Amino acid sequence: MLDQKTFLQGLNYLKANYINWSFDIHNDIALKVWYKKLSCLEDATFMQLIELYTDKSKFAPQSPADLLNLVPQDLAPNDAWDIIYAIILRTFNNSSFLNTMAKEQPTLYPFVQFWDIENVSKDSEGNKCYGYQFGRQFKREYQTYLNSKKLVRIGNSPVMLIEG
Repeated sequence: MLDQKTFLQGLNYLKANYINWSFDIHNDIALKVWYKKLSCLEDATFMQLIELYTDKSKFAPQSPADLLNLVPQDLAPNDAWDIIYAIILRTFNNSSFLNTMAKEQPTLYPFVQFWDIENVSKDSEGNKCYGYQFGRQFKREYQTYLNSKKLVRIGNSPVMLIEG
């Protein structure tokens, strides 16, 4: 659940990025409405959404739904692995891979944050074997994660995932 201090920190971050944002952060009713809609998020997820929103949008959010629309839908394990594998192939080292994952795929990043893609097995021709070593591990962990979540709908926002 979203901590109120983190919530206010996020709103202040938005206010700093959108100088002409008309949202009144001193209006208790507006704060309650926004907090009620966003309180289902964890602190880290909320801050990631705030940063992602400011990176992708040149206009200030008009409602909590603008932020919630950034929450990705569930991916099947094979589809999620395809995204990760494509990032592995285009990054040069472990640091680059982890930075790219954190920036481009924040919801998948927790599953890979402890990987070391430079230390993998090699095939008979000396090529690195990411698919076998990481693919099976990731798909198993990601399926467990999906099984531990339940879907809920919050107002008009997209389907959100919360711990079940």
